[in-house]
Amino acid sequence: MVKDLGVVLDNQLFMGPQVTAISRSCFYQLHQLHVVQRSPTEDAFRSLVQAFMHCQLDYCNALLAGIADTQVKRLPSVENATARLVSGVRRRNHHTPVVSSFHWLPMWRRIVFKTAVLVWKCIHGVAPACLQEVCVPVENVPGRPRLRSKSTGGVELSTGQRSFSLHVGGPTVWNSLPSALRDAVQSVTEHVRAAAEDCLNSNCTPSGGVVAFWRRL
Repeated sequence: MVKDLGVVLDNQLFMGPQVTAISRSCFYQLHQLHVVQRSPTEDAFRSLVQAFMHCQLDYCNALLAGIADTQVKRLPSVENATARLVSGVRRRNHHTPVVSSFHWLPMWRRIVFKTAVLVWKCIHGVAPACLQEVCVPVENVPGRPRLRSKSTGGVELSTGQRSFSLHVGGPTVWNSLPSALRDAVQSVTEHVRAAAEDCLNSNCTPSGGVVAFWRRL
């Protein structure tokens, strides 16, 4: 096993050690937060817990795309424990309504969302070049002018790659999205880009976050 950028990789890329590391780190943080639970206000404590836990769960979680369900099913226990800590619900009580009331994405949906975000970055040139070579829009693939996916914003699906890699997982997730949703994302992207460029070329003062983001494009 090797550890790179905080991610534990095993020789078979089953990602079991990484799931174990995530669970261990999250439960340790929950124990530490439980100690200071009465110090901040209820809203402040909820924000603090969510910031710690979601940061742990979302970090490099696209690497978990396509792993065995038995591994992914180990992570919802972290969200359940987080919900119990924030809400004060006891362990023996049913926690599903509590988790739903917080509008948190289930772990497997968080993985799918992160994968889709990576593909979006590849399409718009925000991702590193090595990732952009993996997720190529069909419209940019020479010799495929008649594909229906060309007009729907699809991404080319690479063959001969392992199912959990970005080569397959990224295009599979992106192409599974409704074409209307992909078109809406593209439309919003173009409108925000145009608005940011107008502000940069005029005397108006847009928010720093918008400018910093669209300058990268």
